[in-house]
Amino acid sequence: MKLNSGVAGSLLMLVLGLVACAPESAESQMAAARTAMGKREFKAAEVHLKTALQQDSSLKEARLLLAQALLEAGD
Repeated sequence: MKLNSGVAGSLLMLVLGLVACAPESAESQMAAARTAMGKREFKAAEVHLKTALQQDSSLKEARLLLAQALLEAGD
């Protein structure tokens, strides 16, 4: 069975869209949080850290960095 180019293109876009929406790992969230902290983007760091903790609640470093981000942001 042959797929025409329109259907094949649509399938490719669907697959790429699903891959792009895949959640990042807790470690990649931690890396993004560290980068944000270094740039003094504390709200962005907070989002990354909360996401990391949702994925792995045992991350002690994430809890410490979250506390620091909240203090720096004034929350």
